[in-house]
Amino acid sequence: MAILAYDDLCLFEFGLALEVFGPLQAVHHKQWYLAGIVAESSPVLTKYTRVPVMAPEGLEALEMADIVVVPGWRAPGATPSARLRKSMSRAARSGARFVSICTGSFLLGHCNLLDGRKATTHWRYADEFRSLFPSTVLSPDVLFVEDGPVLTSAGSAAGLDACLHVVGRDFGVSVRNQVARTLVMSPQRSGGQKQFFPPASKTLPEGPLARVMAWVLDHLHEPLTGARLARVSNLSQRSLFRQFERTLGIAPMAWVAQQRIGRAKELLEASSLGIDQIADQCGFGQANTLRRHFRQATALTPTEYRRRFAQHGQSSPEDDVRDMAR
Repeated sequence: MAILAYDDLCLFEFGLALEVFGPLQAVHHKQWYLAGIVAESSPVLTKYTRVPVMAPEGLEALEMADIVVVPGWRAPGATPSARLRKSMSRAARSGARFVSICTGSFLLGHCNLLDGRKATTHWRYADEFRSLFPSTVLSPDVLFVEDGPVLTSAGSAAGLDACLHVVGRDFGVSVRNQVARTLVMSPQRSGGQKQFFPPASKTLPEGPLARVMAWVLDHLHEPLTGARLARVSNLSQRSLFRQFERTLGIAPMAWVAQQRIGRAKELLEASSLGIDQIADQCGFGQANTLRRHFRQATALTPTEYRRRFAQHGQSSPEDDVRDMAR
């Protein structure tokens, strides 16, 4: 196994790869990875703190590795050297598996290792990822994605879930659980679990959609249809649909649903309103409708979300009972 290091290295992601795959775990298991740190040159300096990291081996070791682990890349738009791209390609042709953590997926993309594959990355960089790698099918709301020999993970902590998934694939569930216990974490977060990210930005694009989008945000509590949005925008429904698809890559009513979920998140986090009241204020009408849409978007019920993220962290007994009955 080769754990890649480079200048402007993301120290946390690099460290967690060493923690899971490195010699600390090897002490407790008869069979384990032979993990080495590789780099184009040594030492490399970490991002922000400028801590030097020694890499005992060069890119030749990467080319011969059966697994290549890529911590968060130095910057999404930073192009890797021709030498690094060549070594990554050679490793791929030799049958290596690749594991990226957070923005490490950008390096894989720059090396053309994600062409035609499914992948994920940190939600904050999803738009930039799509722009740079249009041939990759991005799943921006999950913890990790495995497509053939390539496993990509989302934010830094999701990298731990991805690394544990690799351990489970290679050594079985029992060993994976043992490693998770040494890290004092749950071994059971699956790749399909949702990333948690802030509600969508209220910044509206310029152009013909700005007016109708601003109007929607002021009328989320009302019944909304494509026909009503078209009237407000002074466009036909077909033209409105095309404008949304061209500007946001999403249909008008799907965007409305996103804004309603975002408003519900804000109210769950910052208010003590009941689920029925939140459903009414966000345009879902009934609590059951809110629960259904909210679970589809976040994999949590509104009450579970409130417990995790609310400023007060409390839910009403009535809401607890209703959630248990769902």
